Amino acid sequence: MSNATAKVELTIDGQSLKVDATATVLEVALAHQVEIPYFCYHPYLSVPGNCRQCEVKVGSRQEDGSIRWMPKLQVSCNMPVAEGLVVDTRCDEVIQAQKNNMEFLLINHPLDCPICDQVGECWLQEHAYTAGMGETRFREEKVHMDKRVDIGPHVLLDKERCIQCTRCIRFCDEVTGTSELALMARGNHTEVDIFPGRPLDNPYSGNVVDICPVGALTLKEFRFKSRLWFLKTADSICPGCARGCNIKIWHRDHAIARLTPRDNPEVNKSWMCDQGRLLAPTLEAGERVREPRVEGKAVDWQEALDEAVSRLRRSGRPAGVIHPWSTLEEGWLALKVLAAAGEGGRPMLMALPAHEQGEDDDLLLRADKSPNRRGLENLLTARDAESASVADLLDRAVAGELSALLVVGEDLATLVSEEKLAAATAAGLELIVVASHENATTRAGTIVLPAGIFPEVDGTVVNFQGRVQVMRAAYPPPFLARTGAWILTRLASRLGDGSEDARPRDLFDELAAQVPAFQGLTFARLGAGGCVLPGGACETPASGSVG
Repeated sequence: MSNATAKVELTIDGQSLKVDATATVLEVALAHQVEIPYFCYHPYLSVPGNCRQCEVKVGSRQEDGSIRWMPKLQVSCNMPVAEGLVVDTRCDEVIQAQKNNMEFLLINHPLDCPICDQVGECWLQEHAYTAGMGETRFREEKVHMDKRVDIGPHVLLDKERCIQCTRCIRFCDEVTGTSELALMARGNHTEVDIFPGRPLDNPYSGNVVDICPVGALTLKEFRFKSRLWFLKTADSICPGCARGCNIKIWHRDHAIARLTPRDNPEVNKSWMCDQGRLLAPTLEAGERVREPRVEGKAVDWQEALDEAVSRLRRSGRPAGVIHPWSTLEEGWLALKVLAAAGEGGRPMLMALPAHEQGEDDDLLLRADKSPNRRGLENLLTARDAESASVADLLDRAVAGELSALLVVGEDLATLVSEEKLAAATAAGLELIVVASHENATTRAGTIVLPAGIFPEVDGTVVNFQGRVQVMRAAYPPPFLARTGAWILTRLASRLGDGSEDARPRDLFDELAAQVPAFQGLTFARLGAGGCVLPGGACETPASGSVG
């Protein structure tokens, strides 16, 4: 609904409400938990009013207190509110109209619910149960259409299941502007299809699967992978780029089954790009670091942490490299570790490598492929850290000016050559590596501490707009791995700065109190929508929004 200040008073099912004058009846109903079934409406798309499932009885209150009803039912998604409007969503006339409409929608719909991927989140199935006849009077042969139609690299179409709500068509017309989909033919042979030679291959094609209210559009990568009720969910932030799209992690047996967008009008609405949606295989690829190691030998956590602290202290002025995928809490702790281990009077040396690829687009995608660069830059500025490149740090090691390097989440060999890394370690550089996967840096590491990856980490990140958002873990790290915050908290505690019992929320409150850019914020204030820097203006996703 609009943020306009003008208000009108109306009545829905006997409940008197003051609402925005620019809202529709359906928007008001959804915002006040009044159940009206619908299919074609979507808060971020135009309103065609073509499914007719949201019809309600509408009238106006007269001066004598009586109600003058409109002669026909009205579609609530396209009905603007007005002063004195009276809406009835539960009268016999409305309920019968909903049943009649469901009967038409189901006439040619296949009875294949047991094998449909949409089971558990199918609106047609739900509304057939709550607003349907419960039986069919149709005895003729159903209209049969093509099934399993390959319309793009990630999406399959089952034309028999489609109810022609046109959500997918409007998405491609209005959001991506690519217009690959359209309605073809007429009457009960109408079908959604792509234009000849124009597959559905835009960078946001997976969103048509999210917004399809039935099982007509399915994602190839998730198709037949798992029933919905076997999956658990966690709300998080996509780590794929600096946009920080709000997402939901669907997982089972410590593995990501799928990633879907979560509604936040201030960041990504209810969309996400295909790169982020299909990020799981990249995140989970490769061999995990299974246990702590010192000089290549597996040790327990106590010995590994004590040895890391000893070598950091011995270095006199350790430097650090931190991946901008790291949370604010991990960055704050890494700076505390370096400050506590170093000699006073000299600024910390810290590298925050850039990870950029491609270009920004006009919708969501950002060239910066790191979710927290802006947040970590704020921390470095506040702690007066001296910025350096990875190449510069390794050159200092070769020159004998640097003896220890704390590496959090980065593989240095992807930023410089393996030869340069080998030259630095041959010159005596000790690498204390906090990493999730085996790579050239862990193989060269003096001390390797196994850490969690994106779906295993709690914390906060700041997107390119300056919005602080909460990232939540879906499941714990495997083997003997621990979260980066757990590891760095214990290093800092052994160096005399902080407590081992500090939680991510406590660490955020601590850094917010000391870093000017975050002052006025607390973890409790961030909520579901996040807060913007500076000033800490917090936004919460609009109620009633749909995926």
